[in-house]
Formats: sequence, structure tokens, C-alpha cells
Amino acid sequence: MFALVSKVASDCRRVIDRLLDEKNPRSTTDYTQPLTAWMRDLGLLMAHSGAELVAWADDTGPASTVVVPAPPEVPRLFAIVQDAAVVAWGLQFAESAHVVAGGHQLSTRSAETALRYFDDGETDPAVVWIKR
Repeated sequence: MFALVSKVASDCRRVIDRLLDEKNPRSTTDYTQPLTAWMRDLGLLMAHSGAELVAWADDTGPASTVVVPAPPEVPRLFAIVQDAAVVAWGLQFAESAHVVAGGHQLSTRSAETALRYFDDGETDPAVVWIKR
């Protein structure tokens, strides 16, 4: 796999160098193939290597998770947990929370406010924030 990726990187550099060379008015290099042929060959190599990389990634297991910082206006995901089981999921927006439990939905001011709808008097429900 390393050899294939290395070949793609090398050919990309080669095409870029040629583009820069041809743009240079002082260039004296004569190429035996037109630039379009170089680009076609690079495109074919990238298509082939892309298919091989996808197959390799599928064989090696799930992709790693990429964490991207979310802007503040993005709602936060939470779960309401009771007796060590998730009984509802919700989204906390800036001024409201929307909760789904089974086939029911409710809107409240906050995730914590929604807890009263799950308080059965025997167990204490809790909000668990899901990491972004």
C-alpha cells in the first residue's frame, strides 16, 4: 500500500513540476509527451489507487473518528438515563430542549427541565451529555 501511495505522490509532484516549468518563460525543456497525456496518466493512477485504498480501508476496519470543534450555535446532544438505561434522547438549543422518548416528543426550556417528565418517584433520572 505504501508503494502505491508513494507512486501517486511522486507522479503528482512530477506533474506540478512540469506545469511550473512550462509556465516559466525561460524553460528550455522539451517533453516527449504532451501535458494532457501526463494528466490522463495521473488521473488513471489516482482512480486505480483510490479504489485500492477504499478496499484496503474496508478490510482494515472502521475509519477513525475525526473530531471537529462545533460552533456554539450547534445544539448539544444529550441522553436521559434512568436505572442505567437510556430512556430518551434530546437536543439542547440555546433557549430550548427537544426530547424524544419512544414515540413521544416534548419541548422544554432545558435538558434538566425535561427530567421532571421522567421522574417516577423511585429512581432519579439524569442528563448525560454526549461529547461532540
